[in-house]
Amino acid sequence: MNSFIDSLQNKFLSIYLTIQKNIDTIANYILVVYAFFIPITGTVVHDGFQLLLILLLFKKDKLQTIKKVFTHPIALAFFLYVIMNYLGVLVSDDQKWSQMYARYYKFFIYSGLIVAFAKHAYIERILASFLAGVVFSALISYALILHLIEAPFPFYNSLVATASNPAPFMYHIEFGFLLAFSAILLLQMLYQDRTKVQKLFIGFLFILISASIFLNISRTGYIIYILGIILFYFLHFRKRFFKLFPFLFIGLSSFIMMFYFSSSTFQQRSDRAFKDIEMMYFQDKYNTSLGYRILEIKQAYQLVLEKPLTGYGTARHVSTMYEDAKDKKLFYARTIKNYSTTDNQYFDVLLQWGIFGLLIYLNIFYQGFRYKQEDKGLKEIQIILLTLYLLNGLQTYTMLGQIPYTFFFILTLTTIRKEKNSIQVPSLKVQHLVFYPILLALAMLSEPYIL
Repeated sequence: MNSFIDSLQNKFLSIYLTIQKNIDTIANYILVVYAFFIPITGTVVHDGFQLLLILLLFKKDKLQTIKKVFTHPIALAFFLYVIMNYLGVLVSDDQKWSQMYARYYKFFIYSGLIVAFAKHAYIERILASFLAGVVFSALISYALILHLIEAPFPFYNSLVATASNPAPFMYHIEFGFLLAFSAILLLQMLYQDRTKVQKLFIGFLFILISASIFLNISRTGYIIYILGIILFYFLHFRKRFFKLFPFLFIGLSSFIMMFYFSSSTFQQRSDRAFKDIEMMYFQDKYNTSLGYRILEIKQAYQLVLEKPLTGYGTARHVSTMYEDAKDKKLFYARTIKNYSTTDNQYFDVLLQWGIFGLLIYLNIFYQGFRYKQEDKGLKEIQIILLTLYLLNGLQTYTMLGQIPYTFFFILTLTTIRKEKNSIQVPSLKVQHLVFYPILLALAMLSEPYIL
């Protein structure tokens, strides 16, 4: 009996030592897997990061790692944002709802686990995995447009996932941003040192994603895509940018016009935007998609002036707007009731936590912009993500739904610096991509029809 127990202990000790020895490799391959699911479902992301939390127990240098996490400016900025949400519960007069809302943001704490485990050598593979997830989403979108599939299907978003609104896993505004950012990421990869075959493949994916943007209904996606390309060329060719700009302008204009006349979705959404502006300017009518946003901003501004420092509490931004609109008998009160946002991230923050809250929110971006990253490619990605996210927040929410997963994950990942004794990771091969359909099938079987 004693020999059996000793044998069992030795086996467990052997497993423990093996995990401890290869802990960083295991953790980084877990991050590769997570990256694939970030554009698809947040459920796998939540479950997966719990594995990293368990792995943290196996680390030899736990105290050093914890110190590294709590001195990392981006991780700290995300921690502060989470703390602010919980403190906002104390101010809120709806404790149950505000607590639920605050708990939603606990995934930002996972930023610390990326800092603890991610290695620079794996970043390219992690980003490639993320893009594979985006490409999968785009292919599902094409399948919806062509009526090859219909909802429901695993991980689908019940609000969308139709041929006329082919955003399969998230709200169309979020999907537009995801596609636009991913297209810029692919564009950057095109300008890196690669083989002709690799560049042809990346170029094909860039066209695939770019076309998907203009076949979807997200006007935010159209704008972010155009601004993102201009920003990329400005950062990448700063000294020659003004010489290149005329060619860039002609290229983008031709591309946009081509889709305007070939995509009825893009044409209708663009025409609708111009019509909305015309109705506001010439007829003083605001009962349109853009008109609501203008009126909401005006109303939110007045409410912020009443409680500028502390706001109304976590998750109280929409209900406060609704109650105010109802009291003033504003025609769009019922519309606000069904919303989860003021259609402006900055007023979402101001109404909940006031000016102090806005400073904590903007601190995430401040820390990102000032972060010293010697890898120029990663710094470019960082600046592009931060800038586009800030611009996106001017006319829609950015801290709800699926997109915050992309934001915290990519932003934290781009802060990982190259180690002095950096390990060599084998280059990604085409046969590795076979792993993803298998992985996706297993995830779908384990948790079907997730919203």
